[in-house]
Amino acid sequence: MVDLVPYRTGHFLAMAHRDLVPGALGLPDDRPATLATCAESLAGPFSATLLNGPDVLGLMGVRVLHPGVGEAWTMTSGHLRVDAPSRSWVWFRRAAIYGLGLVFEAGLHRVQAHVRADFEGGHRLARSLAFIPEGPAVAWGPDRADHTRYARIA
Repeated sequence: MVDLVPYRTGHFLAMAHRDLVPGALGLPDDRPATLATCAESLAGPFSATLLNGPDVLGLMGVRVLHPGVGEAWTMTSGHLRVDAPSRSWVWFRRAAIYGLGLVFEAGLHRVQAHVRADFEGGHRLARSLAFIPEGPAVAWGPDRADHTRYARIA
């Protein structure tokens, strides 16, 4: 059964140990202490986990940058791939749409997202959630990868 629950750091850690390849997060290293710090940084009132039974399908959230503006983030597990649509993918997208609605109801007027320029699945997700491309963000990631910035305005 697919269920949307509040995000907990253990969700990220379980997914990270199973699904992440070394360097995937663009962090200096993937040691447990670094992963724990990353997991804690994702926690917040607008963070959620999509579960299928005990399996983490994906994580999503919006971190408030300043009043009225937030930064959206998502991570998908090996059980859910953007390039292989499935029933679980439909649930992930529905959960993201629901979450964005809550964020806008809570008073944010702008949510932005950055997608690696070479990650077509991420671009499809952003467009499917009604985000509009704003332009390139050159060397934006911690690994200096180019990104495209998207925004959705309430």
